[in-house]
Amino acid sequence: MHRLFLLSGFLLALLFFFTHILWVHPYIHPLMNTLFYTFLLGIGALHITAVVVTHSHVLSTIIPILMLFASVTLFSGLPAYEYYIERPEREALLEDYLDETYPDRRFEIHDRMATNESMHLFYVQFDDEPDFYHAYHIHDAVASGDVPPSPSGGAGVPQ
Repeated sequence: MHRLFLLSGFLLALLFFFTHILWVHPYIHPLMNTLFYTFLLGIGALHITAVVVTHSHVLSTIIPILMLFASVTLFSGLPAYEYYIERPEREALLEDYLDETYPDRRFEIHDRMATNESMHLFYVQFDDEPDFYHAYHIHDAVASGDVPPSPSGGAGVPQ
């Protein structure tokens, strides 16, 4: 019975690990990924301790499930929500603003250039300025409509 609990905990952690790698890992800050992997190792150690040391099936089942639920929410749910739901909304808001403000200019919105930048940072390249990106950070005040979007700097075309 102990082997079944160990195996189930291991398979659950493995499943969670690979779903994180595929859908969340490439889009979030490297520090968040490090915290996730440390937390996952802690869940594994807690699960093994509960099964081997205490021989309690209740502890070996409930504690890792609660910890796994907390880690899913914190390390995968929040970044996935930001990337797949909030980010497209903010990009659409920026696109509407640019269409309204610069009706005669064509532009292209690019993703952030590095994973350690904010998920809500967009680079806009206008057709008449092909060698320059305008950086727009669509923070919460802009998203709520309190402040209009404005460029917060820029950069040359990345090599």
